[in-house]
Amino acid sequence: VSKMQQQQQRSLKRSLIHCAHVAPDAALAGDFLAMANVAGQHARKGKARPGKGKQTKKKPTTTNPAYARAVTVVSSNPDRTWHNWAKIHACKPEFFHQPTSVHQIVDILHQAKRTGKSVKTIGVGHSPNDLALTAGHMIDMSNYKRILHIDSEACTVKFEAGVTVKQLNEELDAHNLGLRSLGSLSAQTFAGAIGTGTHGTGVNFGCYASEILELDIVSAAGKIITCSKNENPNIFYAALCHLGALGVISTITLQCEPAFRLHAYERPIRFSTALTNLNAIAHSAEHVRLWWLPHTERCYLWTANRTSQPAFKPTFGEYFNRVFTYIAYNKVLEVIMWIARFYPRLMRIVNKIYAVLLFSRRREVIDRSDRVFNFDCGWKQWVTEWAIPPAKATTALLALREFLHSRPHLGVHFMTEVRWVAADDIYLSPCYKRDTCFIGIIMFRPFDCDFPGIQEYFQGAEAIFAELGGRPHWAKIFEMTDKELSQVYPRWNDFKRVRDQLDPAPRLFGNPC
Repeated sequence: VSKMQQQQQRSLKRSLIHCAHVAPDAALAGDFLAMANVAGQHARKGKARPGKGKQTKKKPTTTNPAYARAVTVVSSNPDRTWHNWAKIHACKPEFFHQPTSVHQIVDILHQAKRTGKSVKTIGVGHSPNDLALTAGHMIDMSNYKRILHIDSEACTVKFEAGVTVKQLNEELDAHNLGLRSLGSLSAQTFAGAIGTGTHGTGVNFGCYASEILELDIVSAAGKIITCSKNENPNIFYAALCHLGALGVISTITLQCEPAFRLHAYERPIRFSTALTNLNAIAHSAEHVRLWWLPHTERCYLWTANRTSQPAFKPTFGEYFNRVFTYIAYNKVLEVIMWIARFYPRLMRIVNKIYAVLLFSRRREVIDRSDRVFNFDCGWKQWVTEWAIPPAKATTALLALREFLHSRPHLGVHFMTEVRWVAADDIYLSPCYKRDTCFIGIIMFRPFDCDFPGIQEYFQGAEAIFAELGGRPHWAKIFEMTDKELSQVYPRWNDFKRVRDQLDPAPRLFGNPC
């Protein structure tokens, strides 16, 4: 065998010995040790000499059916570093798993429980906060992504937790179905998206989780629990915004609707005009977004409604405009923002220029729903987003503008996004029992570098939103304490009781509150 093969055999031997230490029974431990000895023998063999013929490797065998299941879920690599999409946070989990079945997920939890290691489940890591970090077991759900059943008549779909929103869009479209409302991108896993209260926009449309009919969740004890409005309802309403604190979401059954196209309009609007008519704007279409460019008096309004009209075929001019927008927004702007790190006030001029370059023209499009909901969110970024009563949205936006006016040393990025979402009954949803206006603030990370003033800006914004009864978006940046969260989330303690039921102390899922 080659030197590389010898190294691989030695690495396999170490992994098998570790498996023996954490095996659930003596028989399985013996199987692992036997296989480790075989791996060691292979590692000690030298290169085949000419004339000696081909060496034949003996494959380890076992009669224990648990072997095949356990060996596929254990991956020990202390040198592996995981970081989120924005490369803001990173960690080195001792064990990194990519299960393909719920039985493997149960095995992982049993291993972690026996050794006292924490567990975190990840999707694509799009959240800019540190919710998924662990030094113990990290479960990557990217290989657990089967569509299990689609009922075109009932407009429902059941799927595994690693399915991304993008994959779901494509699968549903093939069955003439679609999701009722979507956010700006579809890269996230659906289970991760519901875990943090992810939402689209529309006064009559709830967050993603409000369309869920049933969930299967694996508790810290390895028990698979099915929950819905009628079965284990307390677990259901807690798990619909689970924060990764209750267990591992296994499967999701979701309500959809027949496939549809959206007719979207985009147009510039003055900041003062938008604020004067904010409530009317929110109700002017099925789906509404308002973007404000800080340091300017300009906003950009996006509205969309369902339509039976055929999709537009892009003209040459529209193709050219897309290419121009992509280059100006994703390439040139990143260079400009990197330079502006040394002269933050430059952003006040940049925002005014880009308001004219990219957000001064009217646009119109008709296309498949997810293609209209989604748009280019740019590159790596810090984000904070807050849910406030719609009646207080104007006050919040005016306070943000005044905050920036009073701090001329700050130069901040565009866009500040305003969206509206319907109330729900989910324990930790930012929309719990109230219709909601979300206001999101973005600060980009040009070439993975932080921009000056992020902390001051986000802390100032948090103070403004908190004063107005704001609830933080769980996937974004905030500093609220356990006590403060209990004051703005009425079912905070009910959620913690469900957490104690599914993951009693010492906590497997690593949540200190």
